[in-house]
Amino acid sequence: MESNEQVIELLGEIRDIQREQADQYRRLAEQSIELQQTGITRYEQFQVLYRRVLVVCVVAVGLLIALLALLLFF
Repeated sequence: MESNEQVIELLGEIRDIQREQADQYRRLAEQSIELQQTGITRYEQFQVLYRRVLVVCVVAVGLLIALLALLLFF
């Protein structure tokens, strides 16, 4: 009888540990998803900033070329 009780106790401990591991895995998975979403948001913000800077640079280069052309021809 005592060995059956020990087996039942061990199985209960194993079950509890597995539940803890499953809970920890769920928490880590949720954190991972949150970090991925944060990364995607930052990437999208960087993309918008990059496009704006690119447009400003293209306009500035265009204006410089136009100014250079005006100075050379007049």
